[in-house]
Amino acid sequence: MKRYPRLDVPAGAVLFAHPVNFLRDLISQVRNSLRHQVNVALLVFISLFVTLASNGQTTRVWQPIAGGAWTTASNWLPSGVPSANDNVVVDKDLTGAITGVPNITLKKLKISGNCRFDPGGTNQTIVVSDSFFIAQGKTFSYGISNSKMNFSLAANAVGDIRGEMIMNTSTPAGTFTSSGSLQMGASALIRGTGAFTLNAGASFSIGSSAG
Repeated sequence: MKRYPRLDVPAGAVLFAHPVNFLRDLISQVRNSLRHQVNVALLVFISLFVTLASNGQTTRVWQPIAGGAWTTASNWLPSGVPSANDNVVVDKDLTGAITGVPNITLKKLKISGNCRFDPGGTNQTIVVSDSFFIAQGKTFSYGISNSKMNFSLAANAVGDIRGEMIMNTSTPAGTFTSSGSLQMGASALIRGTGAFTLNAGASFSIGSSAG
């Protein structure tokens, strides 16, 4: 009968120590992998949220009837000075001008009250990238003497003028340039000392031959 070498097992020894360690390591790796995936997903979510927030816009409505500085946060509701790509609304007849208007691109500009924009420099430009509206019977004017102000309707933007738009006397004269789609109501009017220009690709329509 063949004899085999004797195997002495010390007291308290674990015969399957290596398989147990392997399983423990495997579980730890799975946990770490899942934790990493959750962290990555969380970072992606946060990044997406920040991106969407930065691409958003706020609608700010002018408050003081007496006019005032564009750059005063409390003159707007909600409080805060309009930033690029914000929407701006003037919904009441103002007795004074909105002053210090900067170079700015707005997404939407809605005028449903008589108002005047005075530039914050000698050659300022407002660009509207989405929609521009003047209500019937209301007047929107801009520019003052020695402070030129320009207004531009961007390509793909839509303008709907049902009231009156005035380029006030200034030296040099202000401008109104449209690269988008501009419609004027039957009683609408664009006037002033500046130049009105339709760029290539722009469209223009009026409510009647007297518009």
